[in-house]
Amino acid sequence: MAIQIFHHNVTSFTSESFSLSGKFRYISKDAYRTTGNLLSTTYCDYQFLPHSTTFARENKYENAIFRTFYSPRFPAKYPNHVKCLYKFIGRPLNKVEIIFDGIILQRDNRSCINHLDKITVYDSKTLNKSTTIDVFCDVKWNKRILSTGPYLLIEFETSSNESSYGFSAKYRFIETEEKINIINNQVYLRTTEATSSTPVTVESLMIVNEHSPLSSKSYQPTCDSYLKSSVTKNGTVQSPMFLGSYPSNAICRYEFIGTDKERVQISFSEFSLASEENRKVCGDENILQVYESIRRKYELVDVLCGKELPKPIMSRGTNLLLEFHGFHSGNSNKGFKAEYAFLTNYGIRTGLQRDDHPCSFSYNSNGTKSGWFYSPNFPGAYPRNIECLYDFLGSANEKVSLRFTYFDVEGIFPCDEDTASDYVEFSNFKVQDRRYRRYCGQKKSFVIKSEGRFFRVTFRSNDLLDGIGFKAFYAFESDKASENIITEVGSNAICIKLSSNIWMFLVVFFALFYKCIKLIK
Repeated sequence: MAIQIFHHNVTSFTSESFSLSGKFRYISKDAYRTTGNLLSTTYCDYQFLPHSTTFARENKYENAIFRTFYSPRFPAKYPNHVKCLYKFIGRPLNKVEIIFDGIILQRDNRSCINHLDKITVYDSKTLNKSTTIDVFCDVKWNKRILSTGPYLLIEFETSSNESSYGFSAKYRFIETEEKINIINNQVYLRTTEATSSTPVTVESLMIVNEHSPLSSKSYQPTCDSYLKSSVTKNGTVQSPMFLGSYPSNAICRYEFIGTDKERVQISFSEFSLASEENRKVCGDENILQVYESIRRKYELVDVLCGKELPKPIMSRGTNLLLEFHGFHSGNSNKGFKAEYAFLTNYGIRTGLQRDDHPCSFSYNSNGTKSGWFYSPNFPGAYPRNIECLYDFLGSANEKVSLRFTYFDVEGIFPCDEDTASDYVEFSNFKVQDRRYRRYCGQKKSFVIKSEGRFFRVTFRSNDLLDGIGFKAFYAFESDKASENIITEVGSNAICIKLSSNIWMFLVVFFALFYKCIKLIK
């Protein structure tokens, strides 16, 4: 049993005495029981397996049954200095779905990769730590993870001297069957989704469910598109009758469904959606609405209109929805055309992407001596709640020089948690380097240089506001001081050798001269 305190109240307080009243109740530990197998000889390592095949046959809707797991001692505070492994082993056709209802770890304004208390989620075809899906720290709510295959590994590590409440999560092994048909360049989906009562069959151009705004019957399904990354990783979408006059009162929806760690990027090549009165502010006609999947529901995040080409859009997660409203067609309203892509590199196309962190890139002077690197989705707005690492490694006697030619990172100095700022941080090591201050806000061109051959740039955004990000040029430069020392040392060695030879020559010369004088005498 455990004790839960509801509140307390000081009824009186004097210099001599005070009284205290409150309420409490006993709660059952079974309410917070981890439904896995605790591995022998371990404190908090668990193994999770699907239900038995007999149970699966008798319960047709196993996919809808979530089971729970928690951090040690939850809902009380977790112990200090522990490492817990949660291993999920499914059947060959399974995927593992994890939903963290709440994550409450020690708050720290450092990068998640350097946090003392953190949760790391690994995805692999084996149980080895091959690919990092995500790293969680601080406080998070409603985080969903889906594996690419039957295996998933979660590592909960606490290295700080102070603790917090940990996490509450649930999991299930899912097995989905989908049939994709492409008809007249439109993608149709037929799928069966298991629920807690009866299976629901959906057959249409769009997914229509309780988490989607698509349940309205007011739109025309003939111009809707359902675009899935398992069918194609990139393509083009456009408004109906593009470059002509689109039908009046046209409403079309374009839903993009990615998988795993993918994000959707939309890059516009044509855009002409002027209002009838040419208003500067978008109204409710001749617009393109952008919906993001937030807490498993679609929410409106932006409205586009006018004739200015929008900057690239990148989704926060695997899903994105565009909704086109074309009420007034004409010569000035041609609609839009855009390219879409399901990406795992966050739109960062330089450097070598690594597997040790969801957004991490390496730049090595052995490959390229100079080039550009960017914030995610540049020149569009960077995604919220993201952390990216850029590691630069030069050869011996080289240093790293970074010139930022564009910088717009939401925040105000000193760019920390108190100012709720996104920031860019620099370090000569793989951990925080206090010799460099953090950068945020809008800045003109500036230069940062390393002290040695290694340099790390960390970009981190929160879930409040966003900006355009940054564009920077990197170059591996020779360390002139080291070269001068080497040259000087080399020169001295040559001089010493020459002077030594000359001295020997003089000794031999004078010896022969002295011998000659004696012979003459």
